[in-house]
Amino acid sequence: MSDVLNEAGGIVATLQQLRQLQPQPAEIIVVDGGSSDNTVQLARRSGLATRVLRSGRGRAVQMNAGAEAAAADMLCFLHADTQPPKDLVAVMRRELADPQKVLAGFVPSIEVPGRRLWLLSAHNFASSYYAPLLFRPLSYLRGLRALFGDQTLFCRARDFRAVGGFDPRLSIMEDTDLCVRMHMAGPRQQQQQQQRRHVAVPGSSSKAGGKRGAVKKQVAGSSSSNGPNGKSSFRGVFWDRKNSRWRAQVGFNNRKIFMGYYGSPGDAARAYDRKVV
Repeated sequence: MSDVLNEAGGIVATLQQLRQLQPQPAEIIVVDGGSSDNTVQLARRSGLATRVLRSGRGRAVQMNAGAEAAAADMLCFLHADTQPPKDLVAVMRRELADPQKVLAGFVPSIEVPGRRLWLLSAHNFASSYYAPLLFRPLSYLRGLRALFGDQTLFCRARDFRAVGGFDPRLSIMEDTDLCVRMHMAGPRQQQQQQQRRHVAVPGSSSKAGGKRGAVKKQVAGSSSSNGPNGKSSFRGVFWDRKNSRWRAQVGFNNRKIFMGYYGSPGDAARAYDRKVV
């Protein structure tokens, strides 16, 4: 999917490139954030996009809207000014065949007409490694990399939805924020296996020391609030009226750390438990 805003000069060329991918993508979704030019009309008239949608403005908002409309089991987020490799779909399938990978992207090559910006491209690539190494060294050793939107991010739809998608409150760095939250959450299939283990053995905790491990026991053995009344029966889980979803957040050093939006308070509670235990 591609988020666009006033891309009339290049939207058709981008869609043509996507239609030339081998193998073909299951669907191509364009999400417009309120263009003042004829981007939407050109995209629809070309007949190259599966769907052309309108949403609120902002990359996070637009990409969430596209992901919600997507039916495929893998998602790819492409900026309108990015030229993807022709084997994009094949690379996605190969990389996501590894069950331990939750999010991936491509090595960027930043170009202007007539020349390639080698230094800027190298810096963009290197920052995927040194940013998490400096700010989250333990997570870096466990595989975290800081990917950016111009690297054409892709992931499984179930993993993306499990963390609530992009944070719509962020106007920048929403892609790196997604990397951190998906890394912390891990693959959705792994989460479901952990959940089943807790349901099968109620009252036990797989976390050592009992530090707030009760959250998972509550998920398995008690009911959460039935209606969105602003809070749930789980610590760190709140109803977000603006986005109509459950929000998980952790308090640390007098700061509130946002962890994502979830479809149920139980999912949000499990995300909270994974973070604090």
